[in-house]
Amino acid sequence: MILQIEGPYSPVFYNEITRKKNFGHISMQFEYYWMCLSFLISNGEFIFTVMYFVFSMQGLFQSPVFYSFHLLDVINRVPALQTIILTVTLNMG
Repeated sequence: MILQIEGPYSPVFYNEITRKKNFGHISMQFEYYWMCLSFLISNGEFIFTVMYFVFSMQGLFQSPVFYSFHLLDVINRVPALQTIILTVTLNMG
């Protein structure tokens, strides 16, 4: 409970002299690392960066086709390109 409310730098867990975390029991240490991992998994920006890196490595080692995912990202980020894509797709009918 203290870990969730006050965090890992609570005086209960943090030794000021040695500047190390001491959770006392392995279950508390596991809970700390589990909370850190769950934050990373739920953080959208981190997942986006990892996927960007994965597609870059696949494009580098496997096939250059995977770089098209980067192009899709660029199209989504630049509003001028979005309007160009929109006009091209609307004029087809």
